[in-house]
Order: sequence, then structure tokens, then C-alpha cells
Amino acid sequence: MIKIVHASDFHFTGPYFQEHLWEEFKRQMDRIQPDILIVTGDITDDGYPHEYTIAQKYLESLAVEKLVVPGNHDARNVGYEAFE
Repeated sequence: MIKIVHASDFHFTGPYFQEHLWEEFKRQMDRIQPDILIVTGDITDDGYPHEYTIAQKYLESLAVEKLVVPGNHDARNVGYEAFE
């Protein structure tokens, strides 16, 4: 059996991102030990390149295979250029 975790709308760089909730998510991921994490959108808040660098650090802290797709916030400003 394959274990899949689906998450979205992290908004790592947004004003409402809360580090303690991310830490709880990481604890739950360690408990579940999924085979893959699927992140569907809104990784950043405004789609600027520096935001992807921040988001990458968070996501790389998880020891799991990932499939990450952009959302509408990720396509804002210049973010859409990364996905064309």
C-alpha cells in the first residue's frame, strides 16, 4: 500500500504563515511516514524568486519524495515565468 499525503496553501512567505504549524506538520509527516507528499499550489504568497528559495528550504527539510505544482499565488507577479 502506498501512503500519500496531500497538502496545499502553505504560503511559506506570507504574513499568515506560522512556524509552529509547520513544525506540527513535520511531526505528523514523521509519524505517518508517507511514500510521497503532493503539494498543490500556493507554495509562495507572491511568486517572487526569493520566495521560492525560502519555500525550497522548508520543503527540502522533509525526507520524502515530493510532487509540487504551482497555484494562483505562485503565478503572481513574475512567478508565472517559472512555469511557462
